[in-house]
Amino acid sequence: MIQIVTDWVLMQNTKIILVLGLAALLFCISVLFLSLIVFSKVSRKKKDSLRERYWPYIQENLAFIAIQSVTKEGSESDYQSSIEMLRMLRNKSGIIAQWILEELIKQKANLSGDASKTMLKVYRDLDLKSHSLKKLKSLKWNKKAQGIHELERMEQRECFSEFYRFLDARNRDLRMAARMGLTTLAPRPLSFLDHMNEELSEWEQMSLYHRLRDKTKDQLPDFSKYYNHKQPSVVTFCISMTVRFNYFEMVPQLLKLLRITSGKQRVNVVKALKDLEAFQASGSIRKLICITKNGEEIIECLRFIGQIDNESCKPLICKFMLHPSADIRMEAVNAAIKLELEFEDLNNELQKMFAHHKSELIS
Repeated sequence: MIQIVTDWVLMQNTKIILVLGLAALLFCISVLFLSLIVFSKVSRKKKDSLRERYWPYIQENLAFIAIQSVTKEGSESDYQSSIEMLRMLRNKSGIIAQWILEELIKQKANLSGDASKTMLKVYRDLDLKSHSLKKLKSLKWNKKAQGIHELERMEQRECFSEFYRFLDARNRDLRMAARMGLTTLAPRPLSFLDHMNEELSEWEQMSLYHRLRDKTKDQLPDFSKYYNHKQPSVVTFCISMTVRFNYFEMVPQLLKLLRITSGKQRVNVVKALKDLEAFQASGSIRKLICITKNGEEIIECLRFIGQIDNESCKPLICKFMLHPSADIRMEAVNAAIKLELEFEDLNNELQKMFAHHKSELIS
């Protein structure tokens, strides 16, 4: 009996201890949560107070330097006076330094020529590069990406090698930021493609093109180097860049790729040859259209023939005007009209197709 009572007391004590422990845990969590809220509000209030106090001086001095660089008025001492004020503000707080940097990036984006170069000079004179580089050592991926973005926008070409270590980062956005930064700053803009294993998204392709567009032709990479890349999206991107930058000298490499590729990629190659108006590809396209069973390839070949070829391909077009696929028949008719070919004894369906395509061309 005594043992039973003892066990019951112990069990009750254990329950009490568990309840008290749980209550203490909940209390600590509540205190921590409330502390975070208070800290957040205090930090925000402090930040708002700093902005209200110092932001007008940041805007005033940067605007003065910008106006001075555009109008070519003012002296070096005026410039140095503004720099000293901005340097004093930068030293007060990392938050203020970040505001100055963000405003500098905006000013540079809105200016050109010597005025834009002046913003780069301000960036150097205030040693804000160290502020950007410090972000690359952060434990947060978004801070690292922000640092890369700042160094890219402020054209710090000597820092490009810092970006390579982020190409294999776990976070996709950080990997993308590193690729964009290398495309802008590295001597070999697409060097990261040598180690590219994942798909190059359409958004990345568009962003890369935007950066490549700002380069001179001698700064552009040899896109044909990546025609045999293991990642199909990279091949697609490099084929499209070949066309966008009018690399007519890469037609022989495209013809080689035409022979060894298939499916969607082959369609992309035929499109590229058509857009580059590669007359020397006519024989290869005629051979391809005769052996392929792929409807997309046939249609794209017919588009090439209609734009590039001549009346000697009339028998070939005639053959595809009788193809079982209505889409292919229509494309063959369209090619015939573009080449101004004449046919006799057309059936009713083909006559209607001819009339339809001619009316579209006229309209």
